[in-house]
Amino acid sequence: MVTKTIQYKHCPTTLVTNNKVVDNNNDLMTNGCLISEQLSKSGYVLNERQMYFLRHKPYLYNCYVDSVLENLFLQKFWYKISQYVPKNIAPCSITCAGLAINVITSAILFYYSPDAKQIVPNWAFLMCAFGLFIYQLFDALDGKQAVKVQDTPIEEVYDHGCDAVSAVMVTQAITVASQLGTTPGLQFIFFIIPLIAFYMTHYCCHITRVMVFGKIDVIEGQWAMIAVHTLTYIYGQQMFEWTLFGNITLKHVLWLLTILAISSSIVNNLRLILGADSPMDRYVRIPRKYNLSRHNPSVSLLILTVSAIMAFERQVFHENPILFITCFGLAFAKLSFKLQMMNVTHGVMPKVDSSVIAPIIVIINAYSQLVSYNFILWTALVYELLDYSLYFVMSSLDMKTALDVNIFSLKYPPSHPKCRNKNYGFNLNGTENQTALKNITKYSQLIDDVYSY
Repeated sequence: MVTKTIQYKHCPTTLVTNNKVVDNNNDLMTNGCLISEQLSKSGYVLNERQMYFLRHKPYLYNCYVDSVLENLFLQKFWYKISQYVPKNIAPCSITCAGLAINVITSAILFYYSPDAKQIVPNWAFLMCAFGLFIYQLFDALDGKQAVKVQDTPIEEVYDHGCDAVSAVMVTQAITVASQLGTTPGLQFIFFIIPLIAFYMTHYCCHITRVMVFGKIDVIEGQWAMIAVHTLTYIYGQQMFEWTLFGNITLKHVLWLLTILAISSSIVNNLRLILGADSPMDRYVRIPRKYNLSRHNPSVSLLILTVSAIMAFERQVFHENPILFITCFGLAFAKLSFKLQMMNVTHGVMPKVDSSVIAPIIVIINAYSQLVSYNFILWTALVYELLDYSLYFVMSSLDMKTALDVNIFSLKYPPSHPKCRNKNYGFNLNGTENQTALKNITKYSQLIDDVYSY
């Protein structure tokens, strides 16, 4: 029997025996009140401590946005549109509707060019530009709707979980537009670098407890993609072969600038992870994660990245690029989603996640040649779909139970005393900074309490 002692803030000492939270009365004590063991039990994938945190600790979402386009006009535009969203619509419904539109419009490109080499009808690029615009709009509206009707960790993880899937789709839609399949090396780089950048943003949040977006970040990237699809609709895919000077084409210049911008984001997040001050530190010092578990998220990321590179070197990528990208992309998406789940529940990210199993098997097969590359990729894809889906569904059910809310409908209207539409974090986005800064003193003690858990 494994027994250890943990001390909850403002709670008597409790014992954890065989991963079960108990005390002498088989009850969990908090602020002098008894909470039945039934209420403190673990969920499908979340443990007792995470369930307790969701149920009893206030929700804090800290975000620093320095985006040029958001500060220029997008925040005001989104706010105006949000006024027309009915209050009986759940934020997660908006999030998932946006993702569905984005996936469908991107899938049209994959249908016409599964190898990213074929000519695609021009109208498909206009559809893709429209789908990405709607996705970005809905991605902004869900947060503003949450403030009005239901603002909990569920809304945050659904937002970022859908973003993880969208990141795979939108980047590969661009490779189809530019026919990047003719240069597999560039296509692979454009697949792996954005997903590492996306994960590093959440890893940075895991350490600093702040989601940081720079001047040129995801919003600017999405608008660049919208512009590329629109121009492709007008001029056709041949525009990427326009020669600018020597043998350098428009395709090479665009991808060089893109990779440099994304790499800059990775380096900046790495600086913050290693201890550099975040932009939020100028206003309020939010306690960082300093225990040894802060290194855990890097292990699975390293395994997944090395596996992808090794698979590329063994020509697995060349066999079926879109299948490879979808398979490994889902592994990255699941890893990012799980890390965000650990962020909102104050859990400990495991060093090795189940999402790396399929990529490792792909590598083993690449060296042993037991079955065809195409067969192993399809098998790995099925595994990754099941792995991500099961974790997504089970963690959603856990959060739904712990928070006493519905996901795609509103259990309690905004006027109900049990309605959860309070976020005590700091959201500095250029338009509401003064309001947020006024709450620093008011919530400083709350911040210490939550992050000392």
